Amino acid sequence: MLAGALVLIASGRAVAQEAAPPSSDPILAKFSFAGGTLPEFLVALSDASRSDLNIVVRGDAQSVSIPEVELRNVHVDAVIEAVLFDTGVQVNIVRAESGSPVRIIAAPFPFPAAGNTGRRPPTMHTNVISLTSLRVTPTEENVQPLLRVIDAALGMGPDPDLVEINYHAESGLLIVMGTESQLEMIHTVVARYSESSKMRRDDISDLKQSRRDMKRRVQELELSIAFSMDEREFAAMEAKEKRAQVEAGVATRGELARAELAVKEAEATVLKNENALRSWEERLELLQFKISEIEGSDAITKSYDMKGIARLEGEVWVVLATISTGGGPEIALVSIESDRMSVSASSAQHRIIAAVIGAMRAAAKQD
Repeated sequence: MLAGALVLIASGRAVAQEAAPPSSDPILAKFSFAGGTLPEFLVALSDASRSDLNIVVRGDAQSVSIPEVELRNVHVDAVIEAVLFDTGVQVNIVRAESGSPVRIIAAPFPFPAAGNTGRRPPTMHTNVISLTSLRVTPTEENVQPLLRVIDAALGMGPDPDLVEINYHAESGLLIVMGTESQLEMIHTVVARYSESSKMRRDDISDLKQSRRDMKRRVQELELSIAFSMDEREFAAMEAKEKRAQVEAGVATRGELARAELAVKEAEATVLKNENALRSWEERLELLQFKISEIEGSDAITKSYDMKGIARLEGEVWVVLATISTGGGPEIALVSIESDRMSVSASSAQHRIIAAVIGAMRAAAKQD
């Protein structure tokens, strides 16, 4: 074996003490590396493991030399940590509750010689931050607003170009490398962003409880309307029968008046319940609209009162034609019933639709 080579052979005792290894950290029966750069070593290690290893490399990996290595009967993660020990390369192995571990290999950054700049290169650190506390599922797309805030915050300090950020969507982990002050800034931004997300989650929870209460009230009113309509039909039949009895001389006009009054009272009850139902439905719709805006739904269905606008079916297309999609969801006419129009669009588009309908109603009143 060449001088300076690193030889690692696991003893039988060490193997006997080791618990059954997870499949994400395979055991290599034998691995040989003739020496080379850090990227060459990692490629060879990945090939030898015959599995996809999640490896994130940062810094000037090409400048790190790895000596000849002989490995037998050892775990992949133990190999990485042992081979890179005392090379100036930081190794972090992050394990989430599910999925494969992420191995972060942070090599030193290349800096100009201190004599050329008059400045010592800053010490770089690597850190891992979980984004699972955000109000949305931390997909690649959903964390972009947070990453933009972090970028803006780092831009206010020195050496923003030194920071490296990598987001691992599978585990919801943000892997960052930078100076101590930069990492502190990133932690502060993530903490504030998470607090804001928690407040929004609490708001959503309260609003959804209110929505459940409103839906129950709507259901109660629907039952009340059905019952009062039955009462109205029964009262109308009673009044009709009393009218026939008065004509036959077997009932008094006072009895007929009371029967007709019962019909009017039943009609008033139906009308009262219908008005209450319409009011609660509108409140429920506004609440759903608010929930959708907070949750960031792309398309929201909202109903508009078109009463007072002539030629409803013709006018509605005039309204929709005035709305620019602006890259948002396509506007869709859901339904036209009586004097109401339901439209599916983004929250921004709905604001424009409401403004246009208001202008149309004002113009109709002037005509």
